Amino acid sequence: MNSQCVLLFVEYPEPGMVKTRLAADVGAEPAARLARAMAEDALAAVQALAETDLILCFAPKRREREMRHWLGREQKYWPQEGGDEGKRRNHAVTSAFRRGYERVAIVDTDVPEMHAEAVAQALDSLRKYPSCLGPARGGGYWLIGFAASAYSPGVFHGIPWRTAQEFERTLHYLESRELVPFRASTYQEVNTLAGWRSLARSGGIRPGTRTRMETDRVLGAQAAQ
Repeated sequence: MNSQCVLLFVEYPEPGMVKTRLAADVGAEPAARLARAMAEDALAAVQALAETDLILCFAPKRREREMRHWLGREQKYWPQEGGDEGKRRNHAVTSAFRRGYERVAIVDTDVPEMHAEAVAQALDSLRKYPSCLGPARGGGYWLIGFAASAYSPGVFHGIPWRTAQEFERTLHYLESRELVPFRASTYQEVNTLAGWRSLARSGGIRPGTRTRMETDRVLGAQAAQ
């Protein structure tokens, strides 16, 4: 066991159940394919981290067999436990610290710009900082992490998830508890067609990735219509 771990939060890409805002514009199947592609790229990125354990925190719980078939039986899987986003995140982080990890970071899978180096830098910052936070354009965040001695479960309470206030409310909580975070790189979340197009136009989706292949497939077809 290493002294630090990444908790990669992954939803099983079932059409109609993931990326619903995007699905309203491109259809349930293309939205689910994009969710699948982004998760696979995120997994590939964090697998490249040295001296870091990786745990896939998946939902829904009933899809464990499909998750293992999809992302590999060799991975470590934890079902997301809890009634809402905040409870699920708190349960995962608390479980990791109970197992003896010194530094823990949750990483989301809907930021195709993410590089392994940015995650590594955030984890390393926890040797000096009590927490780390990766802003996402649009008001959310794609990464949050803590040193074991600094974790405060309240950071996940009362947060308006998936809104423009998610990052600022979280930052305010951390600062009010004197847990001022290291700020990781800012990335673009892909939850809407506008966000997807914006990222594609800016060149933020790397060539050769699964996300780029799906982007060319869907947005290229739309441009041709």
